Amino acid sequence: MAINMDEPINILIYDDGTRQDEPVKASVELRIGAIFIDLFTLFLVIIIPIALLYFNGYRDGLEENISDIINAIYVVIFGFHFKDVVKGHSLGKYLLGIAVRDHNDASVKPPAIKLFIRNLFTLLWFIEIPALVFSKEKTKIGDKITGTDVFRIQKKSRAPTVVIAGIYACILISMILFGTSEYLKSEKSYVAAISYIEKNPAFIDAVGEIQGYGFLPFGDISTSGSRGNAIYVIRIYGSENNIRVRIYLSKKPATGWEVYYYETL
Repeated sequence: MAINMDEPINILIYDDGTRQDEPVKASVELRIGAIFIDLFTLFLVIIIPIALLYFNGYRDGLEENISDIINAIYVVIFGFHFKDVVKGHSLGKYLLGIAVRDHNDASVKPPAIKLFIRNLFTLLWFIEIPALVFSKEKTKIGDKITGTDVFRIQKKSRAPTVVIAGIYACILISMILFGTSEYLKSEKSYVAAISYIEKNPAFIDAVGEIQGYGFLPFGDISTSGSRGNAIYVIRIYGSENNIRVRIYLSKKPATGWEVYYYETL
């Protein structure tokens, strides 16, 4: 792909020599794809530093500095509203070959203030996407207010987009699994199960010195007031052997969580 820089920006000349003389509005699919790439990027920028601190022993520091963290998040979100200032591209738009332009002249990039105002509505994606899909003009609310639109200005290969989508999907799945694992491991019932395992000589005899536990415990927890039941399937790694056990616990007002039965799988 190549763009002749001597032509107006809405005149496209591709590697195969074909020429597009008229500006073409970006399709709804491309625009929705760009929206989700941008929003997920914002999510990662906010959540990854917090997660790294939280899961590396800085939980107390995060709690003590929560107001500073919230202020930092506000700064990041404020900066997000300027995401299109470089040639009308955000990351998502660049990957998909589209850009924000003046509604009446696709060769004109809107000023930064218009782009900022336009993006004030982007975080309201649950309103903006239906407006984009179902409006007659296929235009977002922010574009209607600022007199902007989104045009296809490059014929992009799908390969980079597929790679980015795959990376984001892997990150999202990993975060879901990791979050689920950490949530279960922080449950008092799970802590009680691990304490029972480490104090029970039968497990030491079965695996030797306990060296760790499976990354993602499987289980089911149900509580009602001060009573409850829980079941966990936990893999135990030992110096001599590895085993999987199913542990049953009950919660009572007077005693809290206690193991009442287990079985080796």
